[in-house]
Amino acid sequence: MSQEHGRLMDHLTALLAASHLPVRREAAGRLAQLELVAEERRLRRADAGAPAPSLLFLSLTTRCGLACLHCSSAEYPRGVDLADEVADRTLTEAEELGIFICGLTGGEPLLHPGFFDLVARHDRQLLLLFTNGLLIDSEVADRLAALPHVLPILGIEGTEAVNDRLRGPGATRGVRESMKLLRARGIPFGFAATARPANLPDLLGVQFYLELMNAGARFAILLDCLPIGRAATSCQTLAPADRARLSQHLAELRRRSGAFIAYVPGDERGEGGCQAAADLLHVNALGQVEPCPFLHVSASAEPAPLEGALCSKLFDEIRRRAGMPDGAAPVPCFYLENRALLGDLVEVTGACETDPALRGFRPAENAAPAGK
Repeated sequence: MSQEHGRLMDHLTALLAASHLPVRREAAGRLAQLELVAEERRLRRADAGAPAPSLLFLSLTTRCGLACLHCSSAEYPRGVDLADEVADRTLTEAEELGIFICGLTGGEPLLHPGFFDLVARHDRQLLLLFTNGLLIDSEVADRLAALPHVLPILGIEGTEAVNDRLRGPGATRGVRESMKLLRARGIPFGFAATARPANLPDLLGVQFYLELMNAGARFAILLDCLPIGRAATSCQTLAPADRARLSQHLAELRRRSGAFIAYVPGDERGEGGCQAAADLLHVNALGQVEPCPFLHVSASAEPAPLEGALCSKLFDEIRRRAGMPDGAAPVPCFYLENRALLGDLVEVTGACETDPALRGFRPAENAAPAGK
């Protein structure tokens, strides 16, 4: 497990253990034991020379009530829900591989018709619900309260003026109402923001974080906006200097406040580089296994077992290129810092592009050469 994922797991189980509700404290103890079992499985795989990821992202649907410009999944086929049997099989196989933390994404995962039945069946893993929050009413909050292994992460991009501009009028009011409902039921929750020039001033300040922590948020995940999906044409990514400024700012916030704020993929710079295909993987709503939520390529166009994908030529090639090739500094994200990767990987490994907008992708003439 990467240091980043280990810190996240420790922080989330500590939140459950500190709850005033017995059901959450009991869940914390049970989940801590289950994580030890998962760790043993990963260690056995690592000792045998097999890939041993610790984090799975599972996209349950491509449907969503919003149309955010930074959405990385907007160019997948619309209106698709992951088949129940594929979702079940994937989470079961992830548990068998030793993957304890699973992020449930979309689209909006609460729109999947089988969401609550699915998460109730898989209570031996810590499930992170990445949601826009707008579907969390009293009934949904009550159902989440009965599932202590499910922790919501609400999408919000900045202070109210910025967030409403980026997510739509009234989005901030809606997500804050969701926070009130979750807090009233003692449900630990966090928030996620996608960093780009439009919200960088908020992310480089303090007010945004203070407002959400005061509203009950107990952790945060910041993601770099990547030029994939709708963002490929509608959204600017941060310049390298701005990513460095944000990384330094978050490190200072952590030091001064003790808050848990992850920065993805920025934090991976200190952990040997890109974790795609090594410590994490992604299954999209079509059931295709991808190296990470932002690398829309797969060894197979059809739903496939996780084990097969992990041992595929595509995943092997990504792991080979990650880290510190030729003594260079670690690359926290190939897609941010090496735009030729997708086209080169497709050509070298015979992989397929899973995002229709990428089909036929070839690197631009001025793109950096692929790291090898």
